Amino acid sequence: MEIPIEVLKQVATLLRRLTPEEIESLISGQAKLVCEPSVKRGQTKKAPALEVPDVEEIRATLSGMDSREIGYSYLEELRLNREKLRHLASALDLPMPRSDTVEKVKDRIIEATIGYRLRSEAIRGNGPEAGEGDIIRQSE
Repeated sequence: MEIPIEVLKQVATLLRRLTPEEIESLISGQAKLVCEPSVKRGQTKKAPALEVPDVEEIRATLSGMDSREIGYSYLEELRLNREKLRHLASALDLPMPRSDTVEKVKDRIIEATIGYRLRSEAIRGNGPEAGEGDIIRQSE
């Protein structure tokens, strides 16, 4: 099959827009060119369905943890992006300013599920002594 000249022109235009690093990635096989259907005017690409995390399972797991650091590690293992974290925080009835970074969203989730209980136990004298096995992150 012969490739039409118009297709070759489009590929050449695309290649001219690439950075030297992107070209090196193509040459080394770490990147590839992908052909996708273009979106016509007036149409929008549908975003892939957001996999909703199991909020109750996450809440129960976090609530049973004994330190904030273990909670942060657990959230890291879940590999939730900003939108999924925002969904989780919203399901936990936490206020969510749009300007919050991923770290601030995680801070809110940890404080709502682990931090409040640790503070309460410390006030009652039931929890670990201050600074013993728990690191408190300071939000900016």
